[in-house]
Amino acid sequence: MPIKTTLLLPFSLSLGLSLGLIPAAAMAAPAGASPAAGATQQATAGRQVVAQAGARTSAKAAPTFVRGDVLPEAYRKKAVKNPYHFGLSQPGRNQQWVQVGRTFYLIERDSGTIADRVDV
Repeated sequence: MPIKTTLLLPFSLSLGLSLGLIPAAAMAAPAGASPAAGATQQATAGRQVVAQAGARTSAKAAPTFVRGDVLPEAYRKKAVKNPYHFGLSQPGRNQQWVQVGRTFYLIERDSGTIADRVDV
């Protein structure tokens, strides 16, 4: 079966050079033909990559805590030095703001008990 190519007009020559000439036979399959095995493998591989990317994103999600929980020591390290920069209120005596992911927690310095939570 001969391969047909599309001709580009001179005003669209720059578009044709960036995209290249695509054979017309590659753009459409004949009616009733089953997809090639290579095309099926490519489509399956594409879905697997998307699934893996979604899994990685959910694995990196920061844990959430509520008022009254004790924030683990590992999350108390990122103290907010300037709460006004983030639109947070001034912490009370023996309190500090801590950032975990995109959430700010107002915690008691001694116990780590969460007094307030602000989601950004």
